[in-house]
Amino acid sequence: EAFPLGITITDKEGQILEANREAERLLGLSSEEHHRRRLDSDAWHIIKPDGSPMAPEEYAGTRAMRENKLIENVEMGVTSEKGAVVWLSVTAAPIPLENHGVAIAYGDISARKRLEEELQHVRENADLTQQVQCEKLEAMKNNLHKPLETIMEYTNLLKSELNLSDTHRECLETIEQNGTWLQDLIATLPDPIKS
Repeated sequence: EAFPLGITITDKEGQILEANREAERLLGLSSEEHHRRRLDSDAWHIIKPDGSPMAPEEYAGTRAMRENKLIENVEMGVTSEKGAVVWLSVTAAPIPLENHGVAIAYGDISARKRLEEELQHVRENADLTQQVQCEKLEAMKNNLHKPLETIMEYTNLLKSELNLSDTHRECLETIEQNGTWLQDLIATLPDPIKS
């Protein structure tokens, strides 16, 4: 009764013979509803991790019966009539007894799937944030570099004038020193990462 995994047992034709209480809870089906279903029934609404429908021949239990081997850790989403999805990790194995089909064990991985989805959103947001920051950095470098280049060119042009006073020459040298310092500073800014 307190076993933490859903367990379903089928006959060799795929008709469900037994399902424990955890199976009833996870799948939202009573014991009677389980007994009326086959393993490959159209009544199941199962989806793959990408959200597309999973065909009955892809179900872990169906595969274990058909291939006569252990099928482990198949992720399946069971969709209720209301559209809610319970994500399960399903393992199925053939039962080596006469008139028995497969034993299927499954655990709820819905919380893990939600965390994976949240993590994916965080990654996407981080990528977008990085892209925006790179674009801003590139724009800032361009916005600083172009006017500074013009200032440096005019400073050099004015310094070449022969009839400048010493005060004017000192002012131009100060502008040139500060301009060179700013150019060096801009050069040390990291190049944006292109994605």
